[in-house]
Amino acid sequence: MREILITSTVLIAALLVLRWVFRRTLSRRVQYALWALVLVRLLVPVSLPGADFSVLTAVGSQEETAVVSLAGQAEPMQSDGGGSTPQPSQQSPAGQGQAVPSGQGGTVAANPVEKPVLPQILKGIWAVGMLLVGGFFLLSNLGFWRRLCRERELYPVAGFSRRVYLIREGGGRSPFLFGLVRPAVYLMPTVAVSSSETLRHVLVHEDTHARHLDPLWALLRCVCLTIYWFDPLVWVAAACAKTDCELACDEGALARLGEDQRIPYGQTILSLIPVGKGPGNPFLTASTMAARKRQMEDRITRIAQGPRQVLAAAVAVVLLMAGVSACTFTGGADIGGLTALTGEELQFFNEVYFNGDEYNIRNQFLSSTYETPQDIDLYELFYCEGSDPSDEEIRTVLGTAPDNLVCPAFKITTGEMDQILTEYMGLTLEETNKTSLRFDYDAASDAYYHMHGDTNYRSYVFFPVGTRGGKEVKLYYQDDFMGDGWKCLTLQDQGGGNYHFVSNLPCAKPSISTDYPDETPDMTLPLTELQPYEAPVVSTEPHVGDYVTFLENWDFDGHYVQTYRATDGAIYAAVVAGDETRYVFQSGLSEDHSMFFFQDLFGYDGFFLRYGGELPAEYGGNRGIVTDFYYFSEDDMPALLARCYGSQEPRIADLDGDGNNELLTDCQIFFQRAGSVREARLPELLQGAWPEGMNWGSSEWNPYDKCLRIRAAEGQAGKAWTCDLYFDGDNLLLYADPV
Repeated sequence: MREILITSTVLIAALLVLRWVFRRTLSRRVQYALWALVLVRLLVPVSLPGADFSVLTAVGSQEETAVVSLAGQAEPMQSDGGGSTPQPSQQSPAGQGQAVPSGQGGTVAANPVEKPVLPQILKGIWAVGMLLVGGFFLLSNLGFWRRLCRERELYPVAGFSRRVYLIREGGGRSPFLFGLVRPAVYLMPTVAVSSSETLRHVLVHEDTHARHLDPLWALLRCVCLTIYWFDPLVWVAAACAKTDCELACDEGALARLGEDQRIPYGQTILSLIPVGKGPGNPFLTASTMAARKRQMEDRITRIAQGPRQVLAAAVAVVLLMAGVSACTFTGGADIGGLTALTGEELQFFNEVYFNGDEYNIRNQFLSSTYETPQDIDLYELFYCEGSDPSDEEIRTVLGTAPDNLVCPAFKITTGEMDQILTEYMGLTLEETNKTSLRFDYDAASDAYYHMHGDTNYRSYVFFPVGTRGGKEVKLYYQDDFMGDGWKCLTLQDQGGGNYHFVSNLPCAKPSISTDYPDETPDMTLPLTELQPYEAPVVSTEPHVGDYVTFLENWDFDGHYVQTYRATDGAIYAAVVAGDETRYVFQSGLSEDHSMFFFQDLFGYDGFFLRYGGELPAEYGGNRGIVTDFYYFSEDDMPALLARCYGSQEPRIADLDGDGNNELLTDCQIFFQRAGSVREARLPELLQGAWPEGMNWGSSEWNPYDKCLRIRAAEGQAGKAWTCDLYFDGDNLLLYADPV
């Protein structure tokens, strides 16, 4: 509605100005017709495609659109891995309340409050006002129609195609037209018997109203007043349009009656229209002749003076209004300023355009860094592409027998490369610099051949933040696949959900602000009193000669870490030394364990080890997922940074937008303050602080709003709640909605 209000305000203001400037020279029928533009703008809530000359573009250029603060520009550079300078976190109100034990070496204060939702309140006021105004409109017209039905009497008029009724003197102050489908003319008995000339003037006047479809326009004006009851400019426009309706009708009636009837017609209008002190009921769809004194003087003057219409004035007004309409019916164009991508846009890139359950070639455009499309690494891009070559091609091109292949062979034609490059970069293979095109080329088949046993496929990437500037989209991500810090992927919007890849460059870590809800949280739990977290101490035990087979092997920054099955059947995690001694730091791992590296968590890079296990009672007591985050200490042995419990994989994210990452599970938040790591145990904190007690249910991480969505029940067999849990740096903020 904001866009409609802005554009309709400009349109109405422009029409009012033109109406006054050309008041002496413009046809009133043309002027009246121009109000149809305002009706369309108010009642059709869509705009034409964006344009640079649009009013919305001008408004948008004055607004602060960039809500993402970037710590560095996306340009070729080496990331220092340390992140950006922390920015002040966005704080939400933290109230004071009754302290309850936290069970973590401190106390927290619960402050349940009512949440006034300003947008919802305003929306409710608008809806109530619309119902009241709309109800008054319906009651006014229904009551008027019922009174007419009781008081009217059919009055046949020879040669007049519309129905004519007589009503008692108190039924109306002047003749009028009423009815939407089959409008009828209503007369007072004095009009019917006064003179044939007066009757003719009145009937032509009301018939002209019907020909102009004025009952329909009156209905649409009332609909606009009902919807935009709060906008005074809409009321002004409705009043002016109603005045122009009568002036246009006079002009049309005189065109039918002839110039010799101008003075007699004016005398008829003067004798029949009662002069009122204020405006009539704006919600009646009847075309009554009532007018205020100044309007009456202007109307009679126009009738008496005759036409002073200037064709040039009409053309000028139509052209000017066409220009104004072009500025108010078009949407805002991209003005080049940085605008943060919405959660919906980020979800599109993360879940539709990239990733997916099957192979997605778009992910491979992130497999190398490049400043221009021509510089992309073609070996990495097409590594997973191709089809099986024939046995003859293997012998001829690869120079070996098919049975002697040590790994599968693949063939990709120049045409297939061109198709991918054209679709996603707008160029062909010949237009690139052919960077790292290390495949074997065969001119006869115009194809490239290569062999590999692995996929080297980047199966997943996550973009936590992005910006849009005109048609340019920048997506920022931490490259865990390559393990070399943050990168900025630049795309060019081609329309229709299609994009061209422009560059993929290292960049500094962005500071990603958190968009907290506008309303006041239902509960604020301060975490300032939590004591520093103490991770379990890791001890190592050398093992020699118990190795059977390895399960996972990783080289973490020069440290060779392995999970293996031992002669006793157990699964161990160990650091492997050069003499094949295995320094075991974790035993009894589950079969479904996994291992990978992490970056930038509380100032450390390292690796995590995930395995199934029984959770402690304070974390639910059921079987779940345990994830240990390790870094290497000065003695080159693993030290535990944090141990996570939950039913889902933990997440590393900047929850409060201060530039530093936190660690989140479905029942824990680890954060760093004053140089030490703190742990907030969510079930314990929330169950203890909830006034009626909370039965913890499931939870789900929302990566776009950076909150944890919790499903819980209040008390024993109480009502269900869906709660959004945010972290603002010092507090947990809970926004609860009953299911």
